[in-house]
Amino acid sequence: MGNSPDDHPDLFDWSRARTSDPATSHEAAESIDISAQALTVLRAYRYNAPLLDHDAYRLAGFAPGRVTHQRCSDLRRAGLIARTGGRARTPSGRSGYLCQITPDGVNYLRAHRG
Repeated sequence: MGNSPDDHPDLFDWSRARTSDPATSHEAAESIDISAQALTVLRAYRYNAPLLDHDAYRLAGFAPGRVTHQRCSDLRRAGLIARTGGRARTPSGRSGYLCQITPDGVNYLRAHRG
């Protein structure tokens, strides 16, 4: 998998830190390749099985608590994954939404193999 911007256009070109966040958050956010992380997480959905965000991050190889916790939200906002209407238990015991790859997500993966 490539990690340069040329390998996957930056669909995820929104603010990486809230304006109210401290300067250190903005500095840390600049070092994160959001597009590469999002593409890695999207690949966890390629088998079309509904997943909790937590499971998608785990299948993508990200350790719990990493800064990837926002990537599923980014993918939903971009229309590449969507909620199925189903729910499942999260590791904390709460009920979480299941998401599945969309046709746009499948097309995005086809266009960005690597």
